Amino acid sequence: MRFIIIVFCCLICIDISAQIRSRKEIRPEIEALRATLAAADVIYGRTTGAGETKAYKAFKKLVEKATIPELKILVKDKNTVVKGYAFWALVLRDRKAALLIKRKFKFSLKKVNTGLYGCIGDRFKLKDFVNIIYSLPDDQMEFLYTP
Repeated sequence: MRFIIIVFCCLICIDISAQIRSRKEIRPEIEALRATLAAADVIYGRTTGAGETKAYKAFKKLVEKATIPELKILVKDKNTVVKGYAFWALVLRDRKAALLIKRKFKFSLKKVNTGLYGCIGDRFKLKDFVNIIYSLPDDQMEFLYTP
């Protein structure tokens, strides 16, 4: 029994140290954007209500400023909204890298709130959201995202 408890504690410590190491690989500017996206709790598209949301503005900056390695780290974030935005940014920046992540990484079945098309909201499983974003043709992607 003690052995199982010791192994369990070691696994928790390994997971925590990996998260700390990942956070060190993300610049403070990108970490601030990550915090803004996590606080939103909704993945917004370009047009929502009267204009761009704070989260969507942070997403635009993420697309512009984050490196591909930073986006790959954010795709593994614990927050579902951050994962969704990070994958979307990866699709916009490097479609091949996004495909590799899509194939390799098991996206959760946890649902994420979206507001992609104006005021129309929806809830998708994160896995379904990733598939939808990856498969969108360029003209529809332009409707959702403009730099």
